[in-house]
Amino acid sequence: MNRPTHSSNLLRSPAAPRSRRRGSTLLLVLWVVTISSLIIIPLQLSAQRQAVSGREALGRVRAKWAARAGIESYIAYLEWQIDTEQEVEPTTFEEEMKDLAHGTIRDAGNVLVAEYHIQHWINDELVDGPADAHSKANLNRLDEETLTKLEDITPEIVAAILDWIDPDDDVREGGAEAGYYNHPLKPYVPRNGPFKNLQELELVYGVTPLLVRGEDWNLNGLLDPNEDDGSDSWPDDNADGRLDAGWSAVLTTGSWEPGPIEPGRGRLSLSTSAVSAIREAFGIDQSQANALFQYSRAEGNTLAGLITTPLSSIGRNGQPAQGGTSGNQAGQTGGQSTRRGRQNQPQQPQGQTLGARNLTDEQLGRVLAGGTIGTTYARQPGRVNINTAPIEVLELLPGVDEALADQIDLLRHSKTMGITSIIELLQIPTLSRENLAAIAPFIDVSSNVFIITASGVALPGRTEVQLVVTIDRSSLPIRVLEYVER
Repeated sequence: MNRPTHSSNLLRSPAAPRSRRRGSTLLLVLWVVTISSLIIIPLQLSAQRQAVSGREALGRVRAKWAARAGIESYIAYLEWQIDTEQEVEPTTFEEEMKDLAHGTIRDAGNVLVAEYHIQHWINDELVDGPADAHSKANLNRLDEETLTKLEDITPEIVAAILDWIDPDDDVREGGAEAGYYNHPLKPYVPRNGPFKNLQELELVYGVTPLLVRGEDWNLNGLLDPNEDDGSDSWPDDNADGRLDAGWSAVLTTGSWEPGPIEPGRGRLSLSTSAVSAIREAFGIDQSQANALFQYSRAEGNTLAGLITTPLSSIGRNGQPAQGGTSGNQAGQTGGQSTRRGRQNQPQQPQGQTLGARNLTDEQLGRVLAGGTIGTTYARQPGRVNINTAPIEVLELLPGVDEALADQIDLLRHSKTMGITSIIELLQIPTLSRENLAAIAPFIDVSSNVFIITASGVALPGRTEVQLVVTIDRSSLPIRVLEYVER
C-alpha cells in the first residue's frame, strides 16, 4: 500500500502555531519597548530639564540675594556713618568702601553657597567698591563753555543740548527746539528741563548712541565680554582690554546735592537760619555769624563770593563796603593768603561795616562745605568731587585747563587724607582766590550718590546675577534712587 507522501509535514505541523506565537510575542514586546521608550525618554528629558531649571532658579535666587547682601552692607555702613556723625577723611572713606567690595554667603551648615563682588571700571582699571556719581560732571550743571570741551562735540550739538534744557522755545543758532523733533512717524518734544538720564541725551539733535556710550552699550561702567571681542558681537569694539565709554565716562545725571533742610548731611541755609545756629554749626563767633547772615540775605551774593569777600568789609546792608581787601585772610597778596589761621581786626571803620573778624581758611572751608544761600528746597545737580574725579573730568570744569587739572591731581595725591576742603586748592601757586571763586560752585570734596554694581555668584554652578543700585546718603534712611536687575 502506498503511503501519503506528505506524512512528514503532518508530523511537524503542530509546532508551526507555537513558532508564530513566539514571533507575535516578540513583535509585541518590541512594540511595547518602543512605545515605552517614546514615552519614558521624553519624560526623562523633561525631568532632567526641570531639574536643571530648578538648580538654575535656585542658583539665581542665591546669586540675587548674595548681590543684595553686598548692597545692604554698604547701606548699613553709610547709615552708621550718618547716625554716629562719623567724619571720615576722603582717603580713609575710599579705602573703607573698597574693604566691603567682596563677601561670601554660607548656609546653616557653614557651607559656602554664594559670593558677591562690587566693582566698577575707571579708565583702564577694574576698581573695587561702588562708583562715585560725583566723580563725573553733572550734565545738568554744565554751561556752554564746559560742553564745548567734550570729545567730538560740535557747536550745533552744544546749542541743541542747551535748547533741550532751557525752558523756552527759542532756537539757538545751530540748535533745535520742538519744531525739529516733530517727525511724522515718531514725533516728540524736548524736555525743556534737566535731563533725567544719559540715555535721554541720545534724543538730542546730532547726538548718537556712539557718542554717549562708546563701547559701554549697557552703560553699566564695566567692560563686559561682548564689549571686548572686536566685531564678534554687538557692539563693535577694538578689543584692547579697556573700556571706551564715550561721554558716559565723564558725564552723569545721577549726582545730587541735598537742599538746605535735608537732615543728616544737609546744608545749613545761611539766609534762613538763626545767627546762633550759624555760629554753632561752623565754630565761629557772634560777629562772624551775623556778618554771614547779613551777607546771605543781600541780593546777588553767592556762597562762592565769600572766597574773595572778607567779612571785615561787610556792611549793614550785607554788601561789602568800598575799599575792602580781597579774601578772608590778612597778609594775602596776589590772590594768595598766609593761611596761618590768624583772626584779623576789621579793616573798615565800625560805622561802615558790621565789625566782624575775617574768617580763617579753616572756618571758610567749613562754611563752603556745609552752608548754602537761598530758601529753595529743591535738590540741585551734584558737584564734582575733586578727590575722586579723573583728570579728564576736572578739565571739563569752567576755568580749569590741562595744567591746572594736573596740579589738582598732584595736590590730592600729596595729601595722606585727601583734600578735606576746597580752600586747600589755594595751595596751588597759580590759583588765585578769584579763580577758585569761579570754580567753587562746581566742586566739592565729598559725595552723596553712589552707584553699586553688585555681581552675585551662586556656588556651585557659577550662576550670576547683577544688581545695579543707585543710593543717596544725604539723609536717613538712605534712599534708593534706582534699582536694575540683570
